[in-house]
This record gives sequence, structure tokens and C-alpha cells, in this order.
Amino acid sequence: MNNLNIQNKNVFIFSKKSFDDLMSKRGISDDNVHEYDDCAFISILCPDIEEKYLIPDIFSDNEHWFKKVHDNVINLDFWDIEKDVEYKGGLLKSFTPEQADKIIAFIEKNNDKHFLIHCHAGISRSSAVAFFIRDYYNWVDKYEFDNRYRGRKAPNQKVFIELKNAYERKYYGERE
Repeated sequence: MNNLNIQNKNVFIFSKKSFDDLMSKRGISDDNVHEYDDCAFISILCPDIEEKYLIPDIFSDNEHWFKKVHDNVINLDFWDIEKDVEYKGGLLKSFTPEQADKIIAFIEKNNDKHFLIHCHAGISRSSAVAFFIRDYYNWVDKYEFDNRYRGRKAPNQKVFIELKNAYERKYYGERE
């Protein structure tokens, strides 16, 4: 079995470029990611980018690093927006309650692992998931996490609130 030799179980936030560079440098691929039994990977990108939506150089690489299904990998696609938006004749989709349920199930299935989370810039969507894990699961070293990220990230509030609502629905039932 392989591992990243991280001492304390924790959550790490990356930009897509930093994540891809780390995976490439460590030689982690679809063929061996299952061997990294101490890590879970959450990849968040924009869905179905069409040429009309592209901003040159910003979304030039919009493919998830892992293409196959793995127990320790989840790929999600949603835009970094607070609500669905019509744009250039199409609909840009925001984070959904169903995606929140999937993330929570993934976190809980992999709760004994380090989480490596990325979105395009590593600022908003990925940090919302990471801050949710920090706030709702007791195994995160909050002091270490806060020293690493506090003030340098801007969690997407829609993502954070949807995760919080899904967690509360799961453990406390529907609220009136």
C-alpha cells in the first residue's frame, strides 16, 4: 500500500494546477490511486464547458485527473456560483442538494483518510467543502487547518450551506 506520509489526518485544498502537479510528481493515476489507502480525493470542476463559455487560459484544462470510478475519489461538476444562471443561451448550474448528499456520503465512507480537495482556483468551492469537514467532523486538527488556510480562502457560501443543510437533514431530520 502507498501513502503520502502525512503525519496527522487532515484536509488539504488545492488549485487544479497544484493538484495535477502533485499527482503527476507522486505518480498517482487511475491505475494506482486505490493503493493510496490513507487519502480521499475530491475533484470539483465546471460542467460541460462549451467554447462559448470559455475564458481563454482560465478553463483550458477542465478534465478530472481521475477518470475511472474509485472508492477514494469523487468527481463533481458545478459552477462557482450561488444560483443557476442563464449565460449565452445556456444554463450554468450551481451546487445542488443531491451533490451535497453525495459529498457527505463520500466523506463518511472515507472518514479515516486525509482529504485532498481541489477546484479550479482552490479558493471557493474546494474551501467550502474543506471548511465544512473542519466544522462538522471532529477528526480535523482545527488549529493546524486554521493556521494553514484562515484568511486565504473564500468558501462558496452556497456550497457550505447546502452541505450543512444536508448534514442536518441526515442527522436531525427535516426542519419545518
